[in-house]
Amino acid sequence: MNTEIAVEEKQKQIAEKKMETEVQNADNARKLREMKLDADIAVENQRKQFITQKAENDRKEADAKGYALETTLKPYKDMDWKILTALGQNTDPRLNISLAFRELAENADKIGNLNISPELLDSILREKGEQKR
Repeated sequence: MNTEIAVEEKQKQIAEKKMETEVQNADNARKLREMKLDADIAVENQRKQFITQKAENDRKEADAKGYALETTLKPYKDMDWKILTALGQNTDPRLNISLAFRELAENADKIGNLNISPELLDSILREKGEQKR
C-alpha cells in the first residue's frame, strides 16, 4: 500500500511538473510575442521619425531650390517678352519675320494699308519646307 501511495505521489508530482512546464512554456511564448511586438513598435516609431525628418528635409530642399530659381529669374520677371526673345539669340530669320508680323498685327489699328509681297511669304514657306527634309 505504501508503494502504491508512493507511486501515486510520484505520478502526482510528475503531473504537477508537466503542468508547471506547460505554464512556463506558455509564459515564455507570451513574453517572446511581447518582445517581438515591442521590437516591431520600436521599428515603426523609428520609421515614423525617419519619414517625418525626410519630409521636412525634402520640403527645405524644395524651398531652397525654389528660392534659388526665383532669385535667378527675378531680373527677367519684369522684362518685355520681346527683349527676352532677342536675348535668346535665335538666328532663324523666319522667327524674326514672324515676330515682325506679330508686331504688325498688334498695331493693325495704326496701319492704314499694308502690302506684303508674295515673294516674301513664298521664301518663308520654301525655307520651312527645305528644313524639314
